[in-house]
Amino acid sequence: MQLVVNFPRDSILKVTPYVSGFSFAVTGCITDHETVWVPPAIQIIGKEIVNVLSPREPVYAGSDFFPSREITEKFLNRIYIERIAGALRRSGYRGIFNFDILSNGHHMCDLNSRCPGSIRMITELELNNDEIPIVLIQILQFLGVQFKVKRAFQNFKKTAALMVLHSLEPQAVKTRVDFKPGIYKKQGDQWIWERRGSRLSELKDSRQILLTGGIPSGDYEILPEAPLGRIWMKQPIVDKQMIVTPDALRTSRQIYRMMNLNKDADVAS
Repeated sequence: MQLVVNFPRDSILKVTPYVSGFSFAVTGCITDHETVWVPPAIQIIGKEIVNVLSPREPVYAGSDFFPSREITEKFLNRIYIERIAGALRRSGYRGIFNFDILSNGHHMCDLNSRCPGSIRMITELELNNDEIPIVLIQILQFLGVQFKVKRAFQNFKKTAALMVLHSLEPQAVKTRVDFKPGIYKKQGDQWIWERRGSRLSELKDSRQILLTGGIPSGDYEILPEAPLGRIWMKQPIVDKQMIVTPDALRTSRQIYRMMNLNKDADVAS
């Protein structure tokens, strides 16, 4: 492949290398007095989940808040992370921020000076662990309330993981079943709808999952690559080698089949 682009003579062209690998999502909140951190999450993005959770690479397909302290200390450069927060503070920014950092510890690939899309999950985990949510900390900061929060940069004791399903069909389809959001329980090789639900705290153990977020119905057309819903669970979906676990992949395939989007869907078993 050849790329030909004409640039003015006084242009400065910056070329950065392509770096692959898994990434961590780091979230915090900058106040007048400190930076309050949320335990980092492993982001599920990569070729190991193409044609299972997502139709292409790269695309966001979930977060795992289970990484051990050994994993975060091995792959995350704490000094580099604090420098990023320090630069935001010096620029005058206050409030929630989020950035993605590759597993080599010093390649930041995204920086958002706003609430991340995972803020709902983060808030639920904070409440489940008796922590003050950073959304409340941000509100107090904006209201000018004088306060100080002491929170160590450590993992949650009560934690969870999230997978995002996408349509793998090459054309627009409709589901053929009455598929409902809520709490599902494992019975053999099947997931049986148990009851309504919308919060992580409603999951009693690892044999249950919570389905939310755009669960398809027979009333509307589902376009190729469109997200189908979110699977919340109280068990890790990434192992120590940073690979999506067989149990997580099996669960995603089972739920996908249950949605019955297309009789000819080619989903690997």
